[in-house]
Amino acid sequence: MNMKVTYDLDRRQAYQEKVELRREAVAAARNAELETLAGNESNLSILIAVATKGSGRINEHFGHAREFQIYEVGTFGAKFVGHRRVDNYCKGGYAEEDSLETVVRAINDCVAVFVARIGKCPARA
Repeated sequence: MNMKVTYDLDRRQAYQEKVELRREAVAAARNAELETLAGNESNLSILIAVATKGSGRINEHFGHAREFQIYEVGTFGAKFVGHRRVDNYCKGGYAEEDSLETVVRAINDCVAVFVARIGKCPARA
């Protein structure tokens, strides 16, 4: 294929600088918040559910998850508690309504659920 490619090095570098400045601002805000919270301890902790395919990322669709990793989170940080196995809610492009109730019941003590994507019905549940 014949295709004319135009590459503007100055524009690319300006964009990279903008991204780096934003990254530094986010990191500075995070560090400032951590300094503010340093020394503050509480016995309060919550459970969260994470849908993941692995690699330390939140990269699984709610409906495709076969299990959720459960973490206890508090001022001490995050501690892995265990796995909760579930039936897939989404099977071949359509939802299995009966399994939604089972999935929700399995993670109902969690304050938050972290997933890559979630449909409207499970989000409401």
